[in-house]
Amino acid sequence: MSSAGRVFAWGLKKHGCSLEFANRNGATPLYAAAQQNQGAVVAFLLDAGVDVDRAMADGWGPCHIACLNGHADVVRLLVAKGADVHREAHDGSTPANLAEAENHRDVLAVARRRRRPGGQPHPPPAPQVLATAAAARADLATL
Repeated sequence: MSSAGRVFAWGLKKHGCSLEFANRNGATPLYAAAQQNQGAVVAFLLDAGVDVDRAMADGWGPCHIACLNGHADVVRLLVAKGADVHREAHDGSTPANLAEAENHRDVLAVARRRRRPGGQPHPPPAPQVLATAAAARADLATL
């Protein structure tokens, strides 16, 4: 993290600001950092103790968006802190399925190291997950 980023984060903590605040959709600083592939910020937030799997209103968490976007280093950080690559969002998508739908092999390699409860491998993406990934890509393109 840059020195300016460290100073900003220190200032937030010093003045009692929450590192887990969320916007009206439920997006947190961790979600935004994961979306933008900001590994240093993700590491700082995780080290500060933010909830690694805190979901937005639609059930997507930081690992969902990092897997969709192919941010392997961010996914590694999230998984190392306990992110669940098999947690289903309201639309049925999981981070592992999103990585597979987008053919992000390096991300998928990280996800495949984590087995589902009971030792089962993750299932292939369902058609609605493929549609969700396409819709998410379209939404991101408009930002």
